[in-house]
Amino acid sequence: DVMPFWRDKLTQIAFSPLTRIDIRRMHKVEVLTEEEVNRAYHDIGYSDLNAERLTAFTLRLNAPKAKDDVDELAKLTRASVLGFFEDGIINADKARSLLQPDLQPGKRVQIQAGPRDAAGTPEIDAELQRKLNIVLEELEFSVRSTNCFESAKVTTIGQLARYTEADLLQLRSFGKTSLREVKRKLDELALSLGMAAAVRLATVALTLRTSGKPT
Repeated sequence: DVMPFWRDKLTQIAFSPLTRIDIRRMHKVEVLTEEEVNRAYHDIGYSDLNAERLTAFTLRLNAPKAKDDVDELAKLTRASVLGFFEDGIINADKARSLLQPDLQPGKRVQIQAGPRDAAGTPEIDAELQRKLNIVLEELEFSVRSTNCFESAKVTTIGQLARYTEADLLQLRSFGKTSLREVKRKLDELALSLGMAAAVRLATVALTLRTSGKPT
């Protein structure tokens, strides 16, 4: 027999839900069927409608690409490119190429937001980057909130700040008391919920600056 303490831990590990990236990659290699993809999106807190939309998106994303489909990437909005990069759908080189059409050879990508440094990428406030990288464990959230974050695979302030209030309330067992706690702790850091655009810009700009080469 397994002692209750370890039984709970093992159960938590065994039933830990997949992340969005896990779901897409596992479907791509045919580990998950369409029905299993839909169920997996439900497991991480999406509503019926959003789970259906994400399932449709995953199927289309992983479908064999014709040349015309690939060419459509050039028409994506900057927000879409940043979102795809952060979710791991495209890498830094692809994001850079999509964000800098018609630039002269050797020029770095120009992201049209915020002040720029000499290399042409936005300056990222070092203090903001530090805050976004804070591990949630350091802030000593309540047990209920911590369990919800672990189930949703949310481990840093940057990941948490991307959520809206509505997103958090869709998480299993996450209620208004936990929401007030999250808002209070983010406020102490001069941050707030719904900062997806700011987090994406910080992530992309930092990665393009530190790991990218001129295209």
